[in-house]
Amino acid sequence: MQQSWKEFAQMDGWNAESDAETMLNGSGIGPELHHKMMNELKGSEKVKVLLAKALFGNPDILLLDEPTNHLDLGSIEWLEDFLINFEKYRDCSQP
Repeated sequence: MQQSWKEFAQMDGWNAESDAETMLNGSGIGPELHHKMMNELKGSEKVKVLLAKALFGNPDILLLDEPTNHLDLGSIEWLEDFLINFEKYRDCSQP
């Protein structure tokens, strides 16, 4: 049990919910949609949720095929800024 708590803390689990909210808000999914089921969302909203899911948790590798399909201009700008900052973060963390 102690090991589980350590792993949870190392993965910054205490901030996961607020990080997810920030990611969803940034991608254009407002708080009113955060607890909806996927089948209740429009097509473009589903794309944004899936994109946020793929980016959540700072993955080691990103393979994005036409990630701007079905995104509005604000979401595209957010994605661009996110990826620029993601790249800077990854560059700094490399040995």
